[in-house]
Amino acid sequence: MPQFKNEDINGVRFYLQDIVSNTLQKYKVRSFKELSEFLRPHHIQLRTVNHNGRIGVSFGIEVKDGYRSRFINGYTVHSQLSGPKLQKVFELNQKSKLLPMVKKRLEKQLRTTFGLFRTIGPEHLPDILRSHQKLDCRLNYDGQGKAVDFSIYDKSGYVLNSKEMEKDIGILENPALFESEYIQMYAESVQLQLELQRCIKEAYRNTYQDSRSSALFSEHIDRMPLKSIVTEMAKSERFRFLRKYLNTDNRNLGDLIQAQFEITKDKLYTPESIREERELQTKAGLIKQAIYKQLLEPTKQREVLFEFIPSLGTIYDNGNLTYANSNRHKAELNMGPIPMPNQIDFYVSPGFIKENEKVLDGILNDKTAKEIKLNPTAIFLPLMFPNLYHAMTPTYRQQFEHLSISSCHKFAERMHVPFEKSPNDYIQFFNAKGFYFEKQGEKICIGSIYSKYPVKVFIAPKTQAYLESSNDLNRILNNQAETLADIRTDGQDNLKGLWSAHLMERGQYKKAAYLYILEGVTPNLPLQLLEHHMENGFKEALVAVTKKRIDAEQSRLLRRGIYALGNLLASKNFKEEEVFNGFKDELTDYSKHKGRGFSM
Repeated sequence: MPQFKNEDINGVRFYLQDIVSNTLQKYKVRSFKELSEFLRPHHIQLRTVNHNGRIGVSFGIEVKDGYRSRFINGYTVHSQLSGPKLQKVFELNQKSKLLPMVKKRLEKQLRTTFGLFRTIGPEHLPDILRSHQKLDCRLNYDGQGKAVDFSIYDKSGYVLNSKEMEKDIGILENPALFESEYIQMYAESVQLQLELQRCIKEAYRNTYQDSRSSALFSEHIDRMPLKSIVTEMAKSERFRFLRKYLNTDNRNLGDLIQAQFEITKDKLYTPESIREERELQTKAGLIKQAIYKQLLEPTKQREVLFEFIPSLGTIYDNGNLTYANSNRHKAELNMGPIPMPNQIDFYVSPGFIKENEKVLDGILNDKTAKEIKLNPTAIFLPLMFPNLYHAMTPTYRQQFEHLSISSCHKFAERMHVPFEKSPNDYIQFFNAKGFYFEKQGEKICIGSIYSKYPVKVFIAPKTQAYLESSNDLNRILNNQAETLADIRTDGQDNLKGLWSAHLMERGQYKKAAYLYILEGVTPNLPLQLLEHHMENGFKEALVAVTKKRIDAEQSRLLRRGIYALGNLLASKNFKEEEVFNGFKDELTDYSKHKGRGFSM
C-alpha cells in the first residue's frame, strides 16, 4: 500500500503523476476502462464524469483498510492528464495503423500454436504461448473462477483480448480444444511437420556457423548427416518445446524427424544453390563492369587483376569464374590470358569480401551508402586490398571516399553518444580519430586524413544546427589543426590506428591487443574513450596477449609497451616503439589457422 503523511497532497499528486505517466508510456491505452485496469494493481482508482460531452477524469489512491485519498482532478495531477487530453491519446492509439497489423500477427501466432494441439488445458495456455511464441498471455476468469478468455500483452504495447483479434479464437469459442484439463499435441498435424522442418533448417544454419567452414552453405547442406543435425536440434529451445508436449518415445520422435529430413534438405539446398549461382554471376558482372567502365587506371589494370578477382572471393581460370573456396558453380568470364599467381599472398575474411562487393556495386552503379547498406568497415578496404584501391581512377576513388566517410561518420556518432556532452566534445572526438570539419559556404562538411583525395561529406542539417549552437564553433574549428598535427607527428595518420580503434569500440580487445603488441599500433581514440576501454578489459587483454605469444626477452620489451600505453593516457606526445611487423597477420586474423575468419 502507498504510505503518505496526513494532508500530504503533493506526495499523492506526484505518486499519481509517476504511475499514470509510466503506464501510458508502457501500454498503448485505448480507453478509460483499460487505463483503470492497469492502475488497479497500484491501488489507484479512476473516475470519469461527462459534462455536456466533455469528459472529466479524477484519480484517488487506496491508502489503508479500504480508505482512500480524496479524488484529484486529472489536470491537477498533470496538465497532460486531463480528461480531454487523455481522450486524444486513446483515440490516437485506436486509430493507429499499427493496431490492425498487431491483431493480424497475433492471430497468426495463436492459430499456429493451436494447430499443434488436440487439447490444451486453459491453465497451461500462458506457459505454452510463452514457450512457443514468446507471448505474454494472461487468463480472464468468471465469477466461479473458470477461465473464460485470455488477453495478450503484446510487445508493441497493445493489450488485446481474444475477441478483439478474431471472434472464433477464444476459449469459449473452441470447446473441443480447451475442454480438457490436459495437454495433448497433435502428432499428425501439418503444423508439427512445419515446426520440425523449421528446427532442421535452424540446425543446418547453426552447424554451418559453428563449423567456421570455408565450404559453401549448399555444400554443407549436402554433406551433413542426419545424426549431426539431430544432435544440434536437441539444443534448440523450439525443439525442446515440441519434445515436452509430444509425450512420445525416442523411436517415434526419430521417425517423425526422419520423415521431414529429406524434404527439408531439398527445400533448403535448392534455393541456396540457386542463390550462390546468382551471386557468382553478379560478381562476374561486376568484373565486366569494372573493365568496361575503366575502374582501374589502364596502365595498372592487368597487374592488379590478380588482387581484384580474389577481393570478390573468386578465382579466374581459363574463361571461368568460380568461388575461391569451391568449384561447384561456374560463371563464364572471357578475359583472355592474364597473369595470375599460383598463390595469393593475403587472406581476407568473408565480411571484407562482402563489403568490397557492395562498394564496387555502389561506385560502378552510382548508388548511395544507404542503398547498398554499407558498413563502417568499408573505410578499411584500402588496407585489405592496397593495390586495388591504389590503382582506382581518381573519379571512382573519390566516390569510394565519399561512401566510406559517410558510413564511418554515422557509426562513430553512435559510439560517441554515451561520452559526448557538448558540440565541442563532438568535434574533438572526431579529431582524435583523424576526422575534421570544415565550413563550405553555409554548410559544414566532414573530411578524413586517411583519404587519398580531399573528399568532403556534408553533415545532416540537424547535426549542423547542433554544432552551430556552440558559441565557440569558429575557435574549435580553428583548433582542429593542432590535434591532427599531433596524430601525424606520432605516425598514426594511417588506417592502422583507426582500425585498432574500431576493434576496441566493437569490444574486440584481444585483436586490438595483438595489433598493439606486434605492430605498436596505438588506437586513434580520444583519451576519455581510451580510458574507458582500458578499464573495460583492454588492459587485461594486453597482459594476456603478452603472456601468450612471447619469450622472456620479448616479454620485457612488451611489458614496457604496456606501461607506455598507460603513460599515453597522460601524454599525447608519446611515441610507441615498434617491436616487429605483425600487422598484416593480425589484420587477417591469427585464428585463421583454426579455420576461423575475421568476425565483423
